[in-house]
Amino acid sequence: MKVGILVTTLSNGGAEKIASNLSVLLPSDIDFFYILNKPQQSFPYKGELYILDNILNHKFTSIRLYNIIKKFLYIRSILKKEQPDFVVCMSPTLIHFTVGISSKKIIAVLHNNYSLKKIKFINKIKMMYGYHHAKSIVAVSHGVKKDAQQFFLIKKNIIVIHNATSFNNDIVKNVLIPPQWRETLLNWKKNNYKICLNIGRLESVKGQKNLIRVFADIKKNSNCKLIIIGSGSQKHYLLALVRTLSLDNDVLIIDFQEDLSPFYDFCDIFVFSSFYEGFGMVLIEALAFGLPVISTDCSSGPREILSPDSDIFTKTKCVELATYGILTPVFEGPIESDTEPLSMAEHYFSTAIQMLISDNLLRRHYETQAKLRATDFDTNIWVKKWYELFSVNL
Repeated sequence: MKVGILVTTLSNGGAEKIASNLSVLLPSDIDFFYILNKPQQSFPYKGELYILDNILNHKFTSIRLYNIIKKFLYIRSILKKEQPDFVVCMSPTLIHFTVGISSKKIIAVLHNNYSLKKIKFINKIKMMYGYHHAKSIVAVSHGVKKDAQQFFLIKKNIIVIHNATSFNNDIVKNVLIPPQWRETLLNWKKNNYKICLNIGRLESVKGQKNLIRVFADIKKNSNCKLIIIGSGSQKHYLLALVRTLSLDNDVLIIDFQEDLSPFYDFCDIFVFSSFYEGFGMVLIEALAFGLPVISTDCSSGPREILSPDSDIFTKTKCVELATYGILTPVFEGPIESDTEPLSMAEHYFSTAIQMLISDNLLRRHYETQAKLRATDFDTNIWVKKWYELFSVNL
């Protein structure tokens, strides 16, 4: 069996991580090749790698139609050479390139709630056509499935395959924090600070602005520090906000790291502040390391992960002590001034953090629950579902 994977990059993202895992984790009787839109690659992979941007004449890249035609023709030449049984499309921005490929070969993967994104009408039409053309559609959460059915008017069955994590904190014990931050973080531990961790792209939808404002409030009463790991357009603004709120010694912003395991292993609490998500890969990674988790109850993913027995389409209005973590209301926006009083949702998030910092029994309870829940996202389960999907449609 041969499978081609169409994905934007192999770096820094949930969709990209799934694309990597397919060739790394699935049995060796499946041959993979990758078609990347851009050349970034930090995640491991097996198979041939094709880069769409590499075939462009950069004198003409400002001409959008030129880019589309060149990439479309290159993809056709790759597929003619490779003759795949399936093409797995990981990106909504690339789904229109599957036009002309036999629908029996197309498996489209949905990673986000696209109704919450600002998508131009013409792009929505292209995406709708691509998803309706696909033989099978996989969503990473039930929330994403419902959103796609409503937003793209998809009538066919959508299969839900939750993301998986191969992290295991028993394997990475004593892995060292990178040297440039090691002394600072060890001093924090030595002085008994509780260290909160947030991982995600530094973009407004990830809520790090609100998280830093919350932390300024927490620092008045609690002995704690915050680490934010990620890269993105909001980096310089967030660094300035840290200075504005006099948190230079309390909040550390670190660029995206290929190996996050030392930070998961080192920190005490995981804080997830997104306005919306598709699933939240970092949530299950944090659970695998036994970190108690606090998350906004955003669409979608956090409730499915932390409170799977509840109605996943309800939203909390206060601090909710869920089965496997703590949920709080999604932050309101926009904020007119960085120094204005906390909103009600920010107060709830602050309260949740302070509860875990001050209540050792509660924190240990959620550490135990985290490891228990992480077993539901074991890679063996994920591999079995994907292998069955390929086998049934072959």
